[in-house]
Amino acid sequence: MAKDKPKFRMHIEYPDGTVHRGKKDFRVWTDLIGISDVDFTGKRVLDIATDEGWWAFWTEMRGAEYVEASDVERGEDYDWGNKKDWNWINELNANRGGRNVFDFHHKNLKSKVVVKKESIYQADGEFDWIFAHGLMYHLRHPLLAIDNMYRICKGVFIFETMVDIHNNQMVAEAKFYRTTELGPISNWTGATTSCYASYLKDAGFEDVYFTQTGTPLGTPRQLFIAVKDPIYNRLFWKNKNLTYCDSKYWDYVFEQTRFNSNDNIS
Repeated sequence: MAKDKPKFRMHIEYPDGTVHRGKKDFRVWTDLIGISDVDFTGKRVLDIATDEGWWAFWTEMRGAEYVEASDVERGEDYDWGNKKDWNWINELNANRGGRNVFDFHHKNLKSKVVVKKESIYQADGEFDWIFAHGLMYHLRHPLLAIDNMYRICKGVFIFETMVDIHNNQMVAEAKFYRTTELGPISNWTGATTSCYASYLKDAGFEDVYFTQTGTPLGTPRQLFIAVKDPIYNRLFWKNKNLTYCDSKYWDYVFEQTRFNSNDNIS
């Protein structure tokens, strides 16, 4: 059995006490935003860009009624423009082991997590909780993706991403990395904190929170929480690790972002 055991990237613990050690432990994430003890009983959960399936299995082990895990899985199905870099794609496909780990956990946990091969743009249904870890900077159309998340979200949408720390975080702006300006050719978007927050607000989420950079997630990683059902605010609004985007925040972002009225835009 040991020979068949895949290499784990994510640390995970089973209900029976079995521990599979990995380089990353997402409990740092859940502790930071205060959801480590949340009971998901009766909830519907979507884990987008699931890879090894940590969020899917974690919420299922915590009682979720229905869990869906989605991923494009193969490099050619990433969010490419007109041309695809097949050298990069072939190397990724040859080395990507997330699905093997996912299948390993799915079998050993006797899991009922439903697996779908689809992108964030294609996701459909109704979900109380939606997680998307390490995805947004791999998208060419993040606002379009967030629009879709608002459509299918009933409760709360949480995502973690890279933010562009080299710009003023109160200016809602984004960079487009067409090729390898941000390292791997699949890294297309670098947005500021206020840009991601503004995307969420514009999509319809009235209550938006974010963590600061330099948290246990590491710089320049940041986490965003978008609440659709106000009842979920009780989980976040007293958390000192989170910044709530109140009216003063939005007013300041507006002033920092708005076009100079002295410039001719006609």
